[in-house]
Order: sequence, then structure tokens, then C-alpha cells
Amino acid sequence: MQNKKAFPRTLGSIALIFSLLALLAACSSGSSETASAACASSGASSSSSTVNGDVAIAYVARPIGSLGNPTDATMFTAGGELCMRERSSPSAATINITGSLTQGQGDVSDPEVSYDGTKLLFSMRRAADPGWRIWEYDIVSKVPRQIACTVGTTGTAPAGDDLDPAYLPDGRIVFSSNRQVTSQPINGFRYLDEYEREPTAVLHVMNSDGSNCRQISYNQSHDRNPTVLQTGEIMYSRWDHVGERNQFSIFFTNPDGTNLFVLYGAHSPGNSYLHPREMPNGQVLSTLMPLSGTDEGGALMQIDIKNYSENNEPAPGVPSGGSGQRQPTAQSVNFGMGISQFGRYSTPYPLWDGTNRVLVSWSPSRPQSATNALTGAAELVEGTPVYGVYMFNLDDKTLRPVVTAPAGYSVLDPVAIQSRPVPNVISDKTLDAGLAGRGVGILNVKSV
Repeated sequence: MQNKKAFPRTLGSIALIFSLLALLAACSSGSSETASAACASSGASSSSSTVNGDVAIAYVARPIGSLGNPTDATMFTAGGELCMRERSSPSAATINITGSLTQGQGDVSDPEVSYDGTKLLFSMRRAADPGWRIWEYDIVSKVPRQIACTVGTTGTAPAGDDLDPAYLPDGRIVFSSNRQVTSQPINGFRYLDEYEREPTAVLHVMNSDGSNCRQISYNQSHDRNPTVLQTGEIMYSRWDHVGERNQFSIFFTNPDGTNLFVLYGAHSPGNSYLHPREMPNGQVLSTLMPLSGTDEGGALMQIDIKNYSENNEPAPGVPSGGSGQRQPTAQSVNFGMGISQFGRYSTPYPLWDGTNRVLVSWSPSRPQSATNALTGAAELVEGTPVYGVYMFNLDDKTLRPVVTAPAGYSVLDPVAIQSRPVPNVISDKTLDAGLAGRGVGILNVKSV
């Protein structure tokens, strides 16, 4: 558990937090940011249901048609919105940040909070947009802005979708995009994933104004869910299909694309590690699920990346007999196909306030009767999940509701609007006349 003394709060930061909460409360009763069906929580809750309602939160409410598989990078269903509450409580007032922009015909995903807790990055596609775009919302001024990926001096970029944004500690933005801003101009086209279903989304980096947009990864299939470790490295989920292995493992890379390597999960129990996020203690929370069939939900997995490269591969000096991953929940969840008795988890977000809590989306098990297409016999299968936002306490294993899903929607990607430590900055390596000793160079492969 994180020692609270490790991140002391100044009077200024405390004042900022309280002013933000007051501002959000004021916004909820007026302005153009009004609640809609997407941001409305189903059912009524009394103030006695407050669950440590001491932190403002943001999340997305998306139609259930937007639920896909790990292999789906650009799911879109009209009706998604970015929502915000001034307290992590079922009774808290809710505002719709994006309603005036989408007019109910767009979709929103992947919110991320700035390190000082004053801004939100997110992906949005409006009805008239040619694809998904990165947006930023200033919580204090209540002003949204689109951040357009631009390359070089032309002020343009190849067509495509921008998703999964996250702040780099030097002010730039890392995101996943199928624009392939380096590959597409060379190839003359966007290459598709290995099933040839959709253009491959890989990692890109751009300045805070969208300039100097460049591609930093070149996977055959999707690179998803980038976040930044305290070391300054980018951690993400990579669709890794080599021989018989077809899965999502956790990888890391420097912000310039150098030092790319697998971090965990290439040879551990389970198939697809998605939504990885670093915890204050240096471990990682991730969801673990099959490659398809569970609407991007699975078990919540706590991974000791400092001491294990795989579940049964301890680092030198670490005693044998342990394991690199475990489920921190009270009941073990099925991370394979079929019915999961204790439901499924998605998009965890550890809080950095010393309370050892996690915001997480969770759906209870919903078995339903179906007919086997081969035998014609009746069987039980997992029904469509109903994801809501819950506060999970890692100490006592309690899971308490914060936001319940409106009918026809899933509530996903919860984030806490609070400050957290700024990671280390890793400077980009450059190719110049002084290459000696830098360990970098240009590799041309012309025989393929």
C-alpha cells in the first residue's frame, strides 16, 4: 500500500481540489453541460449511499454496441458521451461534457487526467467527423479543444483514427492511431491487422498542439492502451501474433520508440492483458481476458513487474516459488471463455491518494439460455454485460457502486480527477553526426 507521506499535499493543491469540486457542483446545475440519457445513472440513490465520495471522477457512457474484443481498435456506436461527477458517489450530480459537441450522434472513449488534475484528454468521433480525434477539456475554464495530428510543415496528416491518448511528462501526448503517419506515405496505403479487418492502430506521439505528429511503433497488429510509467517509459498492450501464440502482452518503449520490449505476459497464464495501469507501489493492474467473446471484460490482475518478467520467472535474487500475478478480488474471475460466475472487470484506474483504492468497471454475471448451433441443444451462455463504475478497496476487497449504467449503455473508463506524481522525462535520441556511443542508427531492410 502506498505510504501517504510519500506524496504530501500542499495548501495550494488542497485548495485547488476543493475549488474544482465546487466548480463541478456549480456546473451540474447550469450551463450547456447538461445531463443526458447517456450520463444519467439508472435508478435513484440516497446520499447515505456515498462511497468515500471525496474525489471527482470522469467516465464514458457508451451504447452496448460499442463493446467489442481486444482485436477491435475503433468500435463506434452513436450515443456515447463523456460524463463527470463532483464526487465518487451514486447520489452525486452528473454533467455531460460532450453533449453540446456530439448532439447525441457521436461516441467518446479513453479519458485521461493531466498530472495536475486540471485537464482531461479523450477520444471523440462526432457524426460529421471522418474518424476518431483527440480532444482536451479544461476543467477550470470548461473549454474543449480538438488536437489535430499534423506532420511536418504541411499542417496535414494521413487520414485515420486517433484513440487512447495519454499525457507524457514533458507535455506531449502519446496515443494509438491507425493513421500510420510514417508507414502510410511510404506504402501508399494503411496496412491492415492480421485478420485484414481494419487498419492497424500503432503508437504515435505529438506535441500538445498536435504538431510534430510521428509514429513510434510498427506492429503488424494493434498497439493499444498506452500509459506512462513513473520511469517515463510508455507501457501498452500489444497484439502479439507469433506462430501459435496469438495474444495481447504488456510491452514498454521510450517515447521516441527506442528500447521497445515485452514487459510481461508473453508466456503467462491467460491470453490478453488489456488496460494496464501502474499502481503507486510500482505494480501493475490489468484486465486479463480471452481474445474474443467477453465484450472486453475479464479478471482483474495485479502484476509484480519489478520482480517478475513472467508468472513463473522471478528476477535474479527473488526467491523461487512465488508468482508474478494474482487476482486481488475476493472471488477469482474466469479469464477464459464461457460464463464467469463472479462477473467481469474492465478499465481499472488506481487512485494515487494513499487509500489503496481502484476505480473499475464491473458487470455481474448474466447467464442466459441459447441454442447450440451444432447440436440444437439448449445451453447457458454469458449474456450482454452491464458495466457500471465501482470503487474497489484493495485492503478489504469490497466493491461498492458509484455509477450504474442507464438502460442500453455501458459505463467504462473511470478516472479520478486528482493530481498524481509527474513521471521521469526520457529525452528523445537523435540521429546526428555524433552517433558514436549513442547506441542508435538507421537500419534499412530492402530484401523484403
